[in-house]
Amino acid sequence: MYRAPAIFHDEGIPLYRAFPRLQQVLPRKALCALPTPIDRLDELGSLLGIQRLYCKRDDLSGGFDAQGNPLYGGNKVRKLEFLFGEALALGTDQAATFGCAGSNHAVATAYWSKKLDTRVAGCILFLIPQPPSYGVRYNLMLDKGVGACIEAFKARKERAERVVQWCVQQRACYGRLLYCIP
Repeated sequence: MYRAPAIFHDEGIPLYRAFPRLQQVLPRKALCALPTPIDRLDELGSLLGIQRLYCKRDDLSGGFDAQGNPLYGGNKVRKLEFLFGEALALGTDQAATFGCAGSNHAVATAYWSKKLDTRVAGCILFLIPQPPSYGVRYNLMLDKGVGACIEAFKARKERAERVVQWCVQQRACYGRLLYCIP
């Protein structure tokens, strides 16, 4: 079984190797356990009549904890590397993102912002309702479990208006600079 390195270190990525000057304008905070494996799916390929069927395991890009359990985020961690890289380069204090109540993106953002041992501490989630389900409840519990601040809104329009007010208030009252992740 594939085991990701326990320590996330940046040895360079193909994008930066191909375009070295890109590192200067596109900062990155190494989070991913790379490279992720490619598994051959012989049984499924046989059932489908496909000789060679493979699966790129980006669900493992978050790496593993000490007990060997995959860390949260899947392929979302790849984009968060660049978003948190920019947030840190800008000197922001907190991350904020948007989504529906059961958003996997929101959970990944909250999880990895807590896991960062840097200035970006904590995450604010601006969420709108979603039909209740086990998955929605589970993700909301994960959000709370990693200490995310959840701001709930009835609709997108109300959320958009309130988010601007909220960000201005945080800056004025607490001096916090938020990095908003779309």
